[in-house]
Amino acid sequence: MARYGVGIIEQLIILASVIAIVSMVILTALSIFLPANSLSTYDRCILSATKCASNLAKNRSYECAPACAEACTDQGTGRDYWNNNEKTYDVPSAGFIDCPPGTACYACSRGTFR
Repeated sequence: MARYGVGIIEQLIILASVIAIVSMVILTALSIFLPANSLSTYDRCILSATKCASNLAKNRSYECAPACAEACTDQGTGRDYWNNNEKTYDVPSAGFIDCPPGTACYACSRGTFR
C-alpha cells in the first residue's frame, strides 16, 4: 500500500500562504492603529508653540504666525483648532491667512498655547 504525504513543494506553498496571510493581517493592523500623520492637531500646535516661545525668547520680532497657522488647523479644512469658524490656513495653496485673537493659532503665535 502506498503512503501519501505532503511533499516539499506543497509544504513550501503552505508556508508561503501562511506568510502572506500573516503579513496582510499585520499591515492592516498597522494601518488602523498608526495613521500616516501620527501627531494630532493638538500635539502639532503644542510643538509649534514651544518652538515659537523658544524663538521669541531669542528674538522678540520673530514671526510665528505662519507656522502656527499650519500646525493649529485641521489639515483637511484649514479651520482653527479652537475656533472652528475661523479659517486660518488655506490648505490648497498651503498659505497662511490670519491668526485673529481667540484662536489656537493666535495663542500659539504668542507661545502660550496649552
